[in-house]
Amino acid sequence: MKKKVIIIGAGPAGLAAVTEFKKDNLFNVTIIEKSNSVGGLAKTIKYKKNLFDIGPHRFFTKNEEINNFYKRYAGKDLIKVKRLTRIRYKSIYYNYPLTPFSTFFKLGLKKSIKIVISYFVSSFFYSKKISSFEDWIIKNFGKELYLTFFKTYTEKIWGISCKKIGSDWAGQRIKGLSLLAVLKSFVYKNYKMKSLIDEFFYTKKGAGNLYNNIKNKIKTNILFNSTVIKYNFKKKK
Repeated sequence: MKKKVIIIGAGPAGLAAVTEFKKDNLFNVTIIEKSNSVGGLAKTIKYKKNLFDIGPHRFFTKNEEINNFYKRYAGKDLIKVKRLTRIRYKSIYYNYPLTPFSTFFKLGLKKSIKIVISYFVSSFFYSKKISSFEDWIIKNFGKELYLTFFKTYTEKIWGISCKKIGSDWAGQRIKGLSLLAVLKSFVYKNYKMKSLIDEFFYTKKGAGNLYNNIKNKIKTNILFNSTVIKYNFKKKK
């Protein structure tokens, strides 16, 4: 007799869990999904004739196991895309990662001087314990640059205060990146920051294409438009 497993949510975590349960063919898996599609906060939605990613879309990792998982389920839809990111600040677009000459020119002399002074003050005198994303950025970039770019951008993307995001997340996501590293990369053309990638994996019909592929391959029972009302755990004696 196969054991029954219920997974709540057909997002990336839920679908990845199903692929593990399916390996040994020892489980009957059912997914309960509140919406009418898979992908969770990383899905792609269609509006008129356009496709929009509503959450994470770039994929890059040095973990070979996860890389192979992505490639396997992306299949023929897998493509590589050159990275180009910009931040819109006061109706002006800035390259991200920030490029010193372009950024300082657009911000103006007064603002640029404040950013540089703020950076050196934080570098030498910031004594607060680093426990949040806010702390980590201020320590590595200075408070002025944090308030100008990082705070509003990050909080819009993730929907929570930078004070509630862990410093370990910042250290992993932008490891080795600081204002000094940005300036060094500008002076020394061959200097490349490890945290900055030039290209990333993507799927042809949007990031959600990956999760639709997983759904089609695992062929498990998914109850769409279903809401969990309560849990009833019974311990066996």
